[in-house]
Amino acid sequence: MITLENSVEEALQIEIKKTLENVLDYWTTHTIDDLEGGFVGEIDSKGNIIKKAPKGIILNARILWSFSAVLNQSFTDASNEACANRGYQYLKYFFKDKQTSGVHWELNYDGNPIDKTKKTIGQAYTVLALSEYYIFSKKEEVKIWAVDLFEFIEKKFKVSDGSYLNEETKDGVLDKAKTLGTYLHLLEAYTTLYRIHKNEALEERITYLFETIVNKFWKNDNFLVLEFDENWKNISKTISFGHNVEVPWMLLEIAKTLEGEKYVNVILKKMQQNIASFLKEAITIEGTVLAGRNIVSGKLDYDLNWWVQTEAMLACYTLYKETDKKKYIDNFNRIWNFTKNNFIDYDNGEWHSKITEEGEKFENKVTMWKTPYHIVRMCLNIMPTNNNA
Repeated sequence: MITLENSVEEALQIEIKKTLENVLDYWTTHTIDDLEGGFVGEIDSKGNIIKKAPKGIILNARILWSFSAVLNQSFTDASNEACANRGYQYLKYFFKDKQTSGVHWELNYDGNPIDKTKKTIGQAYTVLALSEYYIFSKKEEVKIWAVDLFEFIEKKFKVSDGSYLNEETKDGVLDKAKTLGTYLHLLEAYTTLYRIHKNEALEERITYLFETIVNKFWKNDNFLVLEFDENWKNISKTISFGHNVEVPWMLLEIAKTLEGEKYVNVILKKMQQNIASFLKEAITIEGTVLAGRNIVSGKLDYDLNWWVQTEAMLACYTLYKETDKKKYIDNFNRIWNFTKNNFIDYDNGEWHSKITEEGEKFENKVTMWKTPYHIVRMCLNIMPTNNNA
């Protein structure tokens, strides 16, 4: 593995470890719902808990994954373990559908379902979380549920041509659109499940998802398609710069786990082309990473999102490790310096989720989609790996 010059690398590792510890501390001390169980559903930008806020499956599954992942990388703090166990228990007793192995989309603050919709991405994140938690806990019931949920997804959301539908709406109708986010996080979940459940059908689905993302969503080396209709017609209205840096590094890591690593060079070549377009258009000299571009008008979206910064850093860091080209670590440092100075909330904890074009920092610290997942994943992928699996 190619690394930075020792002193620089050591300084970066200290910063990243501190960032991870601060984020974990925020979630262990500010988000526990001692009254109703589990975790609170929403916290505003100043750290105030929004009373009676609903609780979403994305938030709760990502919490379980985050604490399980840090435990599996030797952050075996008692509070981290308590949060992982709390997260699993809440999923099991409140989010799990009593009639199926699937999970509800959203609960009331007291744990009663208010949206029983089954969305593919919600099931995917749950498979991801359960698989990671099983690696830590070794509880057989966790593995059984993860496998059952995989089979539930395959039965309910996979159609005759092998592709996946997006969701079941409240009236039971299936959304037939095919979206990048759904495919990517199904692939992430299935790849993690495969670590604990070597299965031919699962392996086939991993290969399908991987090749579909590469050959359909990433057919253009410069940018990825966000959404197709049921006939694979591109219906995307924007280019998401965040997904254009998230997908390549994730696929490169997954390619290394596939048989024979036959995809690694292909992905690495495409990734370099993709990141070249990204660096030209999406990142400013100050290190800000823009949200995206409207395909029709060409207008750039200058709002900044926390998760896009983390994925851009991971993409640049990954390419630096693979190529030893200085331009990638230079861009990593630019983004990291901007992030440290603007996104990390040193007064109230955690990170700001959004910075507007005018420089206003706002939006909540905890919501359905504002979770520890992206920051934790970035930190764990930059820090030296010491997995228990």
